[in-house]
Amino acid sequence: MIREVAKVVSNNECTSDVYELKLLVPGIAKDAKVGQFVNVYCKNQVNLLPRPISISEINGDELVLLCRAVGVGTNEFRDLKENDEIVIMGPVGHGFTICNEQRIALVGGGIGIAPLVELAKLLPKESTSVYLGIGKKEEVGFIKEELFRKECMGVKVATMDGTYGTKGTVMDILGDEIFDMIYACGPLPMLKALKKYVDKNNIKAEFSLEERMGCGGLGTCLSCVCKIKVGDSEKWEYKKVCSYGPVVDAKEVLFDE
Repeated sequence: MIREVAKVVSNNECTSDVYELKLLVPGIAKDAKVGQFVNVYCKNQVNLLPRPISISEINGDELVLLCRAVGVGTNEFRDLKENDEIVIMGPVGHGFTICNEQRIALVGGGIGIAPLVELAKLLPKESTSVYLGIGKKEEVGFIKEELFRKECMGVKVATMDGTYGTKGTVMDILGDEIFDMIYACGPLPMLKALKKYVDKNNIKAEFSLEERMGCGGLGTCLSCVCKIKVGDSEKWEYKKVCSYGPVVDAKEVLFDE
């Protein structure tokens, strides 16, 4: 993990609150792996701690970050212009493992779709299907549907209000289909439902967990802990998502009801 000054290549609005930030950052990009994240530092010194943001794409010396403006820090990044400079640190965490199974599903919800974009490029096209869930048609701008259709054999989209694709959730468009491997990232309710699904059907899966990181993913605050099973026993222990994850084996992770 290194700290590097990144140059903004572009910063494009995808929806009213989501933007795509492309950064020229050769040192970090060289070492970045699919599923990892970076810490982005604010220029405003009042905000000392960095913001952890998933890596959406790795293109040579460039990283692509898909960001949602939800607070002071992410709103500051939203205003970055071409050739602006910003400090980032990374890559951080454990990413996805690449498989060669015959039936693979990528399951993404909301902004959690971001880390699945680079993953889609690395998996066999003829084996990989994509299932995306968003709230409404206006959010289509950030789901990278065209890229997923290019890299995978099929894409299904669900919206909660039915204004695009199928009305309902990701679980509705998954239906009763069975896979050899599932990769997922999204809101907690989606991952809880998917956990029950993969456990019931004995499907291998990896989840990228989204947890608040008080220290910005530096591993010092313990605010991002999750429950992880200890071996085959009924025991569990807390692990930090920023260092043990963000990607974990779905069979290991335990969610509170």
